[in-house]
Amino acid sequence: MSRKVAIAIAATLGIVLLAAIVDRVFLRRADQKQAKQNPPAPVKNTTMPTPTPPDASVPNVKRVVTKVTGKVERLGSDGNWQPLAEGSALNANDRIRTKGGARAVLTVDNSQVVLDENTNVTVSGIAAAVSEVRLKFGRVTADMKSGKGRRLLIKREGSDLVATTPAGRFSMLATKRGDTVVASDEGSVEVTANKKTVTVNQGEQTTVAKGKAPTAPQKIPTSLFLKLYRSYAKSRVKRHVVRGKTLPFARITVNGIPVRVSSTGEFSHIVALKEGYNEVKVTTQMVTGRTKSGRVSVSVDTSGPKVKGGVEWGK
Repeated sequence: MSRKVAIAIAATLGIVLLAAIVDRVFLRRADQKQAKQNPPAPVKNTTMPTPTPPDASVPNVKRVVTKVTGKVERLGSDGNWQPLAEGSALNANDRIRTKGGARAVLTVDNSQVVLDENTNVTVSGIAAAVSEVRLKFGRVTADMKSGKGRRLLIKREGSDLVATTPAGRFSMLATKRGDTVVASDEGSVEVTANKKTVTVNQGEQTTVAKGKAPTAPQKIPTSLFLKLYRSYAKSRVKRHVVRGKTLPFARITVNGIPVRVSSTGEFSHIVALKEGYNEVKVTTQMVTGRTKSGRVSVSVDTSGPKVKGGVEWGK
């Protein structure tokens, strides 16, 4: 092979090699540009999440009506009150009321809550360590058995007042005026309101005026005061105003109807009467459930006095 031919072949091979190198560089840059403009989709994690096990700390809380006397009702989902019978299961946020002369016993986990007459409550929060009942008005007695590490809370609806005990028996009386009395029958109970907490021991009570802090605990009064300003009256109309005085934080009913009591213990209420003899029953009740009653007698005669003689008209 001549020298010229060898040089021509070498030059041709060099050109081909250089073209291949240049083509590869341009192709790599194009691929990088396309990759930046269209990044690959992220790879989905196909691992199934571990299911959350049920909270074993929340027990299967028992909530049932164990005793009913008289007219006891539960507020239905339709807004109407329905009769509540013994053995009925209770749901969270059930509202229950007792009428005059009625009584109910609720079992909530390891505690019992007794509803006195003319009482309105809601069975609310049921958590791992707490059973909770909200008292709107009336009187309840809470009996909390020891054990299970649980606590019973009785709250005054419409305020920040809370009474709680891990074990013991206490009563709460809530007036329609907004005042509250808490007394301990057994053990001790902590009462908190308006950022103040007091401990009420057995045989003591604390009073909480509406919007105020609890007072220093004092011995439960041994006597109950009731004074009626008038025990007998005659009337020409079929109504009468009953007036009297009792303890400032007691509860008053007139013929079974709850009546508002002032901060000084005075009360008044208009009652409807019938023709003839009427007897009005007034009952005062303290936080422990002790009662004292009095009666007012009213005679109604709407016929008016008889007029004798006639009328002589002028001529």
